[in-house]
Amino acid sequence: MQQMLRRLVQRFIKFIQDIFGSKQTPSMKDKEMHAVRDLPELTNSDLEFLFTQLLEGVHQARGQHWAQRWLQNIEHRVSEQRWLEWLGHFGNKVLASSAPNYELASRMVELGELEIGEIGDVSYDIGVQLLTRNSKHQPAYSIPISTEFDESEGLIPEFPVSEELIINPVGVNGEEEGFDFQPKETIIESVAVDGEFDVPDSFTESPGQELIKEFGELLWEDYEPSETANSPTSNIPASQAQFPEVLYEQVFEYNEFALTPEDNNKQALEDELSHIYEQIFELEEELEAEQLEETISSDNTDNIETQVSEELPSSVEEQVEEGTVTETASEQAISEQATPGQDLVRNLGELLWEDETQAVPEKSSSDNSEQEFINNLSDLIYDYPEQDADDDTALLPTQDYVQQDEPINTTFVPIQDSSVEDDYDDEESLENFNALLELASEEDEGTEEITEIFDKPVTNTEPSEAKSVDELMVRLDESASLVRQLSSGLGNQKSSALVVSGISIDNQTVAQQAEAWYYQGLAQARAGNLEAAVELYEQAIQIKPDVHEYWFNRGLTLFHLEDLEGAIASYDKAIEIKNDFYKGWYNRGRALGELGFLEDAIFSFNTALEIRPNYQEAWSSNGLALLKLGRFDEAIFSYDKSLELEPLDAENWYYRGVSLSSNGQYDLAVDSYDKSLEIEPFLHDAWIDKGVAQGQLGEWAQAITSWDKALGIRPDFYLTWFNRAVAFDNLGRREEAVASYDNALEIEPNFHLAWYNRAVALFYLEQYEQAILCYDRALQIQADYWEAWLGRGSAAEKSQNLDWELSLSSPVAETNPALNTRGQEGKLASYSEALKYTSYETQPEGWGRVHLAIGNCYYDIGKRYSNPRDYWYQAVEEYNQALATITADDYPELHLELLQNFIKVLVGLRETTQAQELHQYSTDFLQELLTQANRSDESRKQLTLKNIAFEQLAVEIAIQYGEIVQGLEIAEHGKNACLTWLQYGWTDKIDSPNYNSILQLLNPTTAAIYWHLSPSSLRTFIIKPNAPEPIPVFTPMLNVAPEEFPLPEAVNRLVEFEDWLEDWNREYSDYCGKTRNKQSKMSHSWRSDMEQRLAKLKEILSISSIEQELQGIKNIILIPHRDLNRFPLHGLFSSKFAISYLPSIQIGLNRQQENSSTLNPEAKLLSVEHPETKDYPPFKSAKLAALATSQMFDNPQRIQGLKATKAEVENALIGNYNILNFYGYAADKLNASKSEILLAGEDKITLEEIYTKPLNRYNLFTLSACEIEPNKKNITTEYTGLASGLLSQGVSNVVNSLWRVESTANALVMIEFYRRLQSGKTSIIALTEAVEWLRELTAGELTKWYESLLNQLPPEGLRMKAQLATQLYRTSQMEADTKLYNHPYYWAAFVISGIGS
Repeated sequence: MQQMLRRLVQRFIKFIQDIFGSKQTPSMKDKEMHAVRDLPELTNSDLEFLFTQLLEGVHQARGQHWAQRWLQNIEHRVSEQRWLEWLGHFGNKVLASSAPNYELASRMVELGELEIGEIGDVSYDIGVQLLTRNSKHQPAYSIPISTEFDESEGLIPEFPVSEELIINPVGVNGEEEGFDFQPKETIIESVAVDGEFDVPDSFTESPGQELIKEFGELLWEDYEPSETANSPTSNIPASQAQFPEVLYEQVFEYNEFALTPEDNNKQALEDELSHIYEQIFELEEELEAEQLEETISSDNTDNIETQVSEELPSSVEEQVEEGTVTETASEQAISEQATPGQDLVRNLGELLWEDETQAVPEKSSSDNSEQEFINNLSDLIYDYPEQDADDDTALLPTQDYVQQDEPINTTFVPIQDSSVEDDYDDEESLENFNALLELASEEDEGTEEITEIFDKPVTNTEPSEAKSVDELMVRLDESASLVRQLSSGLGNQKSSALVVSGISIDNQTVAQQAEAWYYQGLAQARAGNLEAAVELYEQAIQIKPDVHEYWFNRGLTLFHLEDLEGAIASYDKAIEIKNDFYKGWYNRGRALGELGFLEDAIFSFNTALEIRPNYQEAWSSNGLALLKLGRFDEAIFSYDKSLELEPLDAENWYYRGVSLSSNGQYDLAVDSYDKSLEIEPFLHDAWIDKGVAQGQLGEWAQAITSWDKALGIRPDFYLTWFNRAVAFDNLGRREEAVASYDNALEIEPNFHLAWYNRAVALFYLEQYEQAILCYDRALQIQADYWEAWLGRGSAAEKSQNLDWELSLSSPVAETNPALNTRGQEGKLASYSEALKYTSYETQPEGWGRVHLAIGNCYYDIGKRYSNPRDYWYQAVEEYNQALATITADDYPELHLELLQNFIKVLVGLRETTQAQELHQYSTDFLQELLTQANRSDESRKQLTLKNIAFEQLAVEIAIQYGEIVQGLEIAEHGKNACLTWLQYGWTDKIDSPNYNSILQLLNPTTAAIYWHLSPSSLRTFIIKPNAPEPIPVFTPMLNVAPEEFPLPEAVNRLVEFEDWLEDWNREYSDYCGKTRNKQSKMSHSWRSDMEQRLAKLKEILSISSIEQELQGIKNIILIPHRDLNRFPLHGLFSSKFAISYLPSIQIGLNRQQENSSTLNPEAKLLSVEHPETKDYPPFKSAKLAALATSQMFDNPQRIQGLKATKAEVENALIGNYNILNFYGYAADKLNASKSEILLAGEDKITLEEIYTKPLNRYNLFTLSACEIEPNKKNITTEYTGLASGLLSQGVSNVVNSLWRVESTANALVMIEFYRRLQSGKTSIIALTEAVEWLRELTAGELTKWYESLLNQLPPEGLRMKAQLATQLYRTSQMEADTKLYNHPYYWAAFVISGIGS
């Protein structure tokens, strides 16, 4: 009733204000009070509660103007400087707290985004910092760097780059350690952090309370402050005569300028208001009568107040003495013990929010004030089941305490123990309690009118489910009044009684007694006294054990006290009483999940969902349990159902992404993370996990972008820096990777994995001594980190020269001087030291790997000695040791790797029988793995390519048995298998010829040179026409004693080639560096020393011995293997031979067969000329060469410049042409499928796309400006490039360059090649002659050539003529007999692949 009066008065005040405006002067009384009163300074607690109100208004989208006006209204009490000082103190405390405070952080950021000045800026900074430090946990799964490793090649660490991308797939803020299935955020956590804010000794005299009384509801209006009213009830005048005067004072006293209404209007308003006031006084009289009746009822209870309850628990008795369990009405109790912030809420009441419906757009049910209240109360307080409408025994509060339309504000009230001032010893539990407070309202049940509920008789003894927020608040905050109501009318009973807060409760009303205990338990839980609440619930249960709500709330409280078993027992009792109690089942599942009983938890969640299918929290928690069990498909389904019910739940989108990522659905996972981040852009873990999914998709650049976003939120999270470094490693950007590892180590110096990965990056940068120091740092942290020992050994081998200054910083080498050795000895010293820390029992894989590495080391040392026997037998011993732990069952793929090395050393020792037996076992085991039902085709492809060494070693075994033909056939089969798998994917059907078919490729003047590389040897076969078997190239060993065991020649040849290859790769990579200009490239050692390098290769490959076997041969087909495809082997032979290349004999036979079945049509030219490719310099002589070439053909199709797009070229390729001349850039990539022909802009055609196009009509492709991408890693399978891809697709011949040649030399070769081609010569002869012409070309001859070409150019080619004239002049100034292009850089790069026609 009192509330109705107050609201009625306020409504009329608002009405009059709207009529007369707001610019009116304050009253004299107001001015006098401002002049006289000396208000005390506001405390930190006061500012805390005022600030939360400001944030709430901002969250309701009241806008910039409202926030500025709000601050202005209290500026006379709280200056901007005071706000800034307090915010600094406040920020420090919040950031020091372990509580997440997501909602607080978000609202502080919202305030800052309004741009209201420095207060907003500071708030924004604190909010962002608070958001950035909420992620706490570490690795869950990892992504390895995609670094290929072949230890036998000795170029990279023995166990390289075990780098991991570390994320939190099953937890935000620590759920990995616990099992909080449904993490709930309160509207805002208590902003008093760790109890360190000031709390006044007496809340009743708090300045914050004074400020609130001063403003009342006007704190939220656009009025100037007033001190006239201490509470909303002061607006009610004492008599009808005083009413108009008081009302006018309320309306006008806050305005700056007087605005006097017309007299007649004033009189009319006074009459109207007097009439209203009569109605108000009638209501007030009714109120007084009701209060009198209540007073009489209360007097009855006073007679028994002296009885002290001996039945209450001791904790409650102590609180009774301290005034915690109150004896008066609950509103008076709250007034006496409230904090200033609570006092703020009480004094403002519903007026704090009364303009909400006008000022703020309507929000969803989860955002309105009722739902905020529900979220704040939590699952600790259960909403009772609804009573039947016809039941006349409902136990309900009296109507005096709540009005139907009165909004309730408990949004920002911190949950504190009101019994002890400044007692924050249990702050952590309070924060947990506050964070978990929830009360899920029934979404599918109707809401009764409060007035109807209140009209029910107060006689029911069973708890009822509150169906409105107002009713629920009365049940919680007015529990003392409920107890008095229960006890009213019982004063005359003579039986023994309970005493609750000084109120006797007769034993005859058992249900009422139980409910009284229960309500006291709710009150204690609300205050944070969880242990006391449990005791009170148990008193209720002892009296009436068949009420499921009592058991349920006991379970909730025990759950938050971390007594999970006790909580489960209580939930079981609640469910036993009421089996369809879905909340009981749900919370039972939560507790079971916390204990790790995930299957049982899922059963409970499913039962809850059978009862209530739209229970969003249960779907979400069920998803998390399924995710932790690895049942990813079911987890995704659960999250989908949860998101159907609540699509704006950022965390559920995040966990859905984790489930998808765990299920290998990385693209869908990225989409899910994006949804989460649309809702909550500051969700740190979502940015990290999105980057991980992108990394799994190979999108490393995008992953770096995601991790940069995460670092923008939380720059001090070392794992993000680590992940970022891994991405740079995969992109080959080693320097940036090292910088990111440095950032991770600056934050977490003891992160051994970052030290290890930093060492690997430095290894690839060839900073070996720095790498060793990083390995040692990792080993200082974790001495049994066997991967670091292996990496250290590889770096020591490469270093060769010790850096003594750095070695003094090594914490590892101090204890063992042998670790300061370098080369092979240093490598072996590191591996031997590793065995001291690696255990056979606890680290079987590491123990086996170290022995494997030591065995490889002995083999490598032996192959550099003239008599390797002793070292190789030591290797055999180590491999046998490794087999003890690296078994087929435990480590199948590593077992195969070990067997490869074992067979290799047996072949070297000529233990052929043992090698054959072990080889047979290995291939059988490999076949067993390939036939596994659950293995995909891609997995089969990768497994066979990784173990292709078994087929390569089979060649060596066959040769040792003297089966040369069989050895060649095995080599050709392995080559065709690799080409097929690399180009087209997995198949177990490989076309490969036998020896008789191979001979069909040859004619009386044509021979083939076939090279084969295995892990143990480099073999050369000469295949001559009609020869009964291939001729192996070797030098006989003379004068060898029987007891001696010299190094086999084929092994020695391989060692020499590997050393040569390493030098070439290093120099060529440096030459191709982006920072080098034209002048530096001309003088670079790779280019200047090329002639000497090729001469050394000629010696290694015994080219002179090969030529001796080629009597009568004019044409040679070269069939290189692996890395040999990258070098100008034709340049090692005499110029008398016409030389071409084939990827394999099988491809040559295919081209031969197709050429013989088709006629040779008239040449039709498709010319793609100088496309303007982004980031590439203009191809200077391309226009001249293209113009000269196109003149040689009738009606050529020319696509030039920017018109040379992918769409245009692909469309032209299917036209009626048989020659493609491409004057632009092309590149053979390390990843063969990504080899590309570069077109206009950023367009390109990749080798992967070429494999899809039928090109068998083309007799010739020319790619004159092609180059092979630098590569420091040895090829272990087979080389594939543009030439092999085009040949596989049906092109007869491909002309390309191995490196990019100077443009003038390029143009000269191409023009002369096409001239000879048009004269009727074959492509192979035409290129051979053109290259030889360039090689011997003198300055005088070139001058005449330019003059001839000038006369042949058409009249429209004026620009070309000018360019040609310039070249002519320059050449004419040189010595006439100077050979301009005799260096192999100019002529050796041009090669032709295919067969002659």
